[in-house]
Amino acid sequence: KSYLQSPFFNENELLSRLCELVTTVGLDDKPAVFHQLFPGRKYDDKEFRYLLSDLSRMLEHFFCLRAIGKNELIQKSLVAAELSSRNCNKAYNHVHLELTKGSHQEDAAYYKAQFEHAEVHLMYSATTSLRSQIPDYSDTMNFLDTFYVAKKMQLSCEITNLSNILNRKFEIPLSDEISAMVSSGYFDDKPVIQIYYHILLTLKFPNEEAHFVKAAELIKKNKSLFGAAELNEMYQYIKNYCVRKINSGKTEYLQKLFGIYKEMLLDKKLTRHEYLSQYEFKNIVSISLRLGEFKWCRNFLDTQISLLAPHERDNALTYNTAYFHFMNQEYRKAIRKLQEV
Repeated sequence: KSYLQSPFFNENELLSRLCELVTTVGLDDKPAVFHQLFPGRKYDDKEFRYLLSDLSRMLEHFFCLRAIGKNELIQKSLVAAELSSRNCNKAYNHVHLELTKGSHQEDAAYYKAQFEHAEVHLMYSATTSLRSQIPDYSDTMNFLDTFYVAKKMQLSCEITNLSNILNRKFEIPLSDEISAMVSSGYFDDKPVIQIYYHILLTLKFPNEEAHFVKAAELIKKNKSLFGAAELNEMYQYIKNYCVRKINSGKTEYLQKLFGIYKEMLLDKKLTRHEYLSQYEFKNIVSISLRLGEFKWCRNFLDTQISLLAPHERDNALTYNTAYFHFMNQEYRKAIRKLQEV
């Protein structure tokens, strides 16, 4: 509503009023909303739909601004491009340093943004340098290669995982060639590529535990480089690997899975990212009890229920407390709790 009231973004006062009506009265009775906008006029469905379309476009632009506002890297990239086109050399150099020397997450999106800025910087350098100087394309090429390979690895993991689940073969063009390049050591200094490469190997060769060990080690070592969503995705792959091993009878992976869960629970970035699934909560309780970690489990139940969505907390706590009593052979307490589920 504040956005629509700003004359910089919106000069049509009708849209502000329409937004107010849509969010309070609703659209069940369109003629009634129309008459509040245009008292005394006959309902015009075409005109009203045009207004709704205009409001939708404003909403989409608002979403775009909010998305840009959440991503500092995109903001700085756009600012750098504008400053370059306006020949604001001093301001441009300042933003360029922030982009290239600052601390950023190093996922595939980071390398994509760095590639796009490297292109801008190449053009900026060409216009501000002597014509006799040969432009340096190395950064542009390196960022492009890193983005492409990182994204290719990430998508290869998704496709291979889906292939395993559906028992179907999916073609991944250039997969062998890119894997060979990564295994040769060309991207050893790029954690995002190394992590997805070893995750891919766990999916392709599940009996070779070394790939799981390496992937878990790399994730733990480099987790500060990734946002919560991407880090959670990486952890999900190695958790799934443990689950598959447990389901095949290798119970020693219970301890490894428990260790992964504890590692994730200690990371505030992950626990504050989104609510924990009630099923994931139950898995943590179940695994800790199977391993005899009763004291840890009791503390988890008492202190971590807030990780769940508010509407799921009471029932999840009741059910999992009942299971805690059951595993402690406190059967009467378990029955009483189960009556509340």
